[in-house]
Amino acid sequence: MAKSSDTLTWLYLLAAQSAFIFVLQAIIGFATNSLELKSDLVHSGIDLLTYGFNALVEWMKLYAFATGLRFLQPHVIDEVGSVISVGVLITMMFFCDQFRS
Repeated sequence: MAKSSDTLTWLYLLAAQSAFIFVLQAIIGFATNSLELKSDLVHSGIDLLTYGFNALVEWMKLYAFATGLRFLQPHVIDEVGSVISVGVLITMMFFCDQFRS
């Protein structure tokens, strides 16, 4: 259980760091009118969303385990979260391929 709690803490810190980078890039990018920083906001935003989603999935697994939910087992939560994460990755790869010159 301690390992999962450490993982959740690490994911929270990773999501917070991603949020900080996103906000910092937005402030500096718009203040300096830097196209590079503004265009990287999409990448930072996707990082923020996926890290936050992974933290949510980990929290849900710990909650299901701690409360003894029978209808929603931790391994099912993990599998659904993995499928959604891979789906986001494939979708982003598809869109990047569409806009490649």
